[in-house]
Amino acid sequence: MTEPFSERHPWLEWLRQVGQMFWVAINKFFAIDGEQRAAAFAYYAFFALFPLVLLLVTIGSQFWDTDAVENYIILNLNHYVPFNTNDRDVIRGTLHSIVDARRSVSFLAVLGLIWSSSHFLHAMVRGVNSAWGTIEYPWWRLPVQSFLMLGWVASALFIGVLVPLTLGRLRHIVLFQAEAWSGLFDLATLLVPSLVLFYGLTMFYKFAPRRRTQISEVYIPALITTALLQLCRHLFERYVYDLSNFNAIYGAVAIVIVFLMWIYLSGVIIIFGGCLCAARAEIFWKPVAPTVDVPEEDGSDNPEVG
Repeated sequence: MTEPFSERHPWLEWLRQVGQMFWVAINKFFAIDGEQRAAAFAYYAFFALFPLVLLLVTIGSQFWDTDAVENYIILNLNHYVPFNTNDRDVIRGTLHSIVDARRSVSFLAVLGLIWSSSHFLHAMVRGVNSAWGTIEYPWWRLPVQSFLMLGWVASALFIGVLVPLTLGRLRHIVLFQAEAWSGLFDLATLLVPSLVLFYGLTMFYKFAPRRRTQISEVYIPALITTALLQLCRHLFERYVYDLSNFNAIYGAVAIVIVFLMWIYLSGVIIIFGGCLCAARAEIFWKPVAPTVDVPEEDGSDNPEVG
């Protein structure tokens, strides 16, 4: 008796399923208008990030030297946003200019952060739920869910700040000043941004859908999304500035255009990652009906017809 093809060639069958998973994810992305949701994400995220940076400078300058805080924030931004040297100098100059107006800026930063953070995750949450085919959150719960997602983002930022600071302090301890430890510290510092990004994406893909999503369903798509984001950041930083003379075309607002373009591309990749989560569950897991966390909304309370 001839064995099935999947049993005779398990790796070929696995590759076929992987290809099918990506194809399904691409179809889902266009079916839910993923590019439009990424544009909405870029619009609100643009207003959210600058107040967040100013707020971090204001808080950090209460405990450490202001110049050190600014340099550290700009250095960490470089792990996630593809700014060149000139753009970093512009940002550093902007941060210097608001130090004297720290009190008023901190108040406005809080207001701007609250307003924008309540909106910029709406498109992402709705996009991921559309990819899963689940029922959307009601109007009153969507902002609450967005703030919960913002909490996970904040926890990722906290880890991203705490771990490098801890590694920097450990590096100066006599016990860890050997040459062998130096290489390990350099490797850890190199991996921290990607690990923080992977953690944030995993939490987002787990808690954004209105269904009982397991870590096992989302960690591989989150890993793929992390790799795509880091790869695109390197390509963006290496080639976009060389191929396009943004300063000649846009002048003083060139840094804004570059930043908006990068946020949009990041939104496209993140929403595609949500589609990848749903596609992976559809291809590699047994398909189940969408589950919701409010039983009465799925009709489960209706009596069966005898």
